[in-house]
Amino acid sequence: MIAAGTGLGFFIGTFFIFLRRHAMIGVTDPMFVERRLSVPVLGEVLFSRSQQMLDHEISMSPVSRAPLWFAGKKDERSEPKALPYHQLQGHDDLTMPHVGGEDARVLASRYPHDPAVEALRAVQTELYLDLVNAPNNIVMPTGPIPSAGKSFVAANLAVLLAEIGLRVLLIDGDMRRRHIASFFKQSNPGGLSEVLKGEMELGDAIRYVGVPGLSFMSCGGYPENPSELLMMPHFRDMMARMSDQFDLVLLDTPPFLVVTDTAIVASDAGSTVLVLRSGIQTESEIEDTVKKIQRAGGRLVGSVFNAIPRRRSNCRSYGYAAAYTSTFKSVN
Repeated sequence: MIAAGTGLGFFIGTFFIFLRRHAMIGVTDPMFVERRLSVPVLGEVLFSRSQQMLDHEISMSPVSRAPLWFAGKKDERSEPKALPYHQLQGHDDLTMPHVGGEDARVLASRYPHDPAVEALRAVQTELYLDLVNAPNNIVMPTGPIPSAGKSFVAANLAVLLAEIGLRVLLIDGDMRRRHIASFFKQSNPGGLSEVLKGEMELGDAIRYVGVPGLSFMSCGGYPENPSELLMMPHFRDMMARMSDQFDLVLLDTPPFLVVTDTAIVASDAGSTVLVLRSGIQTESEIEDTVKKIQRAGGRLVGSVFNAIPRRRSNCRSYGYAAAYTSTFKSVN
């Protein structure tokens, strides 16, 4: 009976491991990448109901409902475009026109004391401290597959880093999905793809979006050859100029396992942040992404585990943080 029990336990354990590896069961343990792949976990972000409402607001916006073939064309329904950055130089933040700001569909702007934002502040601190060791000030958030939340992390980190006094440039480098512009109530035409094709000057493509210290460049109109555009020397020259002009450049990129765009620019970024969503990536997908980032010459500084379901074990610690924040606000 002891031998039979041992054999049965071994069989059940082996079968469970096989299911986790091969049956498309997503990773739900944030510590997997730290224990198995030696990639530090910079932050664990709980699922936010406030962000869910903002996602619904974004999905109902005219720009988000426009079809792919409409990108790059003049749209009478498009939301207003912010003024170019170079036209605003020399103005005080208090006198500059606010296009977005507190009305932006970014969690850190609309709900700054949400527990998810508090978790992202920990990531902000890690990235800020890591700038001393990084070869440059370009940070590239990416994920293994779509829907991991890399654009959500990029937009919120840009706002949080600007709040501490840094001059931040957020670039939507995902010219296939074009998602970040809708966070700031912007239209996509007139951005990265036009600059790389020589149809627009760099200064005309950088916009002020109402958050002091934060500038934004959209992905531009939908190009037929995003990978070829990113391989042009003009892209590296542009990133070098922006790196000198701003304290930090956040370059949002497509999912690593889906297209080759991210691998092309990985070596140009001084820091790469791997964004994972609880329950949607398998162990093999995460392992393949880490290997490909390293093979492409990227410097992987850590990971962010996003949209973790609320459980009693993690809600307790976040409850302490919320209570502490509320006490601080009432005292002031």
